[in-house]
This record gives sequence, C-alpha cells and structure tokens, in this order.
Amino acid sequence: MALAVAGCGRGGGPKAPTLDGVPATLASSPRPTSIRTRRSTPASPPTPGRARPSPPRCRSNSSYLGGRIAAYFDNLLAVSTTLGEMADLQRQGLPHKPEHLAFINRAVNTEPVGCAGPPGLRGWYADLFFDPNSALEFSPTIADVHTQPTDEGGTPVGHVLHVGTGWVRLMVTTVDSCAGPRAYAGVAFSYHEVVTDNLRRLDDKESATRFGPTSAPDDVSATYS
Repeated sequence: MALAVAGCGRGGGPKAPTLDGVPATLASSPRPTSIRTRRSTPASPPTPGRARPSPPRCRSNSSYLGGRIAAYFDNLLAVSTTLGEMADLQRQGLPHKPEHLAFINRAVNTEPVGCAGPPGLRGWYADLFFDPNSALEFSPTIADVHTQPTDEGGTPVGHVLHVGTGWVRLMVTTVDSCAGPRAYAGVAFSYHEVVTDNLRRLDDKESATRFGPTSAPDDVSATYS
C-alpha cells in the first residue's frame, strides 16, 4: 500500500496524509468494511502439493453410534451362525445340540417396562432389529408380483396381483426327525393375496390400513388346506 505524507499542494495549504488516496483518518476507522484498498503485490498462489487447511467440523456422537452399529452386526453374525449350524444338522438328519435348543427358547421373551408400562420384547429375535422396541410394531409387508394390463380379449383391466403378510398366527408342523416324527409349534405370519384394478400398486403403509382389530383380508384357502 502507498502512504502519502503531509505536504503542500498547489494551493499552498497543508494536505492531510492519505493511504492510497483515502484520508488516513478514514483508513484507520474502526469500520474498514466500507473502505476498499488495493494490494501493491498480488497474493501468492498456494504451494503445489500442500493441502489447504480444512474448516473445523462439529464433533458428533459418531463414536457412540458406531459402537451400536458394530454391536448390532456382531450379534447378527452370531445369530446367523447358530441358525446356519442348526439348518446344516437338520439337512443331515442329525439331532440338534442342547445349546441349539436353549437358543431357540431364548428367541422371544416379554418383560414389563417400568411399573405400569407395556411389556418390552427381549431375546435374539428382538435383537435382529436395530431398535428392539420396533419389533413389537405391526408392520406387514406387501409386494406386487404380477400385472395383467388386459384381459383375453384385449380390453384394458389393469389388474395387479399382490402377496403379503398379515397378523401373526400359531403354526404347528410335523417333521420327520432322526428320532421319528416330531411336532413343532411356533408363530408365523399369515399370508394374503390382493388384486387391485387400474394398475394400482399398494405399499406397506397402505397395506397396514387393511388390517383392524377384527378385520383382515381374506385368507388364501390353499395355504391352510
């Protein structure tokens, strides 16, 4: 920057010192944003190969969330490994080990939350959800599997076949084990089929509205024959 000192002008009167043509009293004002100055030399370019410093970032609870994610997938690996071992033994016609039967009995367990709260879900099935409490929510799944744009004569109909799950029901099945026929009881989702018109496709949220305390889509008779 060029600084001009006080001197005499053509009129003979003294001149106030200036800074690049701006009176020094203004240049030294505490509000420099209204004053523009020019550089005597251009700014030097950044050094090649040298990264510019990054702006500071806000710290978050990423370490806590990362720990939860790691624990979730560790548990998922353990559960999947045990179920894989049981499936392999069953495929070979071999009996399950005592620890496998104990594992099945730990699948679901309800425990009260607080003094008067609703029951909470515990067990390895609940741990398959990242938020175990969400395992208690009714969340049926539906998918469109076939589309019929027209009928046999070419008339547009727009039928869409959906298959989906519904309320949980008790299921009893018989298996020929190595010790003879055995009956097993457990819970399973009900199965439903829905056909819509005009190429209308349902999603999970819309499918859930079809279920009420005493209502549900019709059962598929072939499933329970």
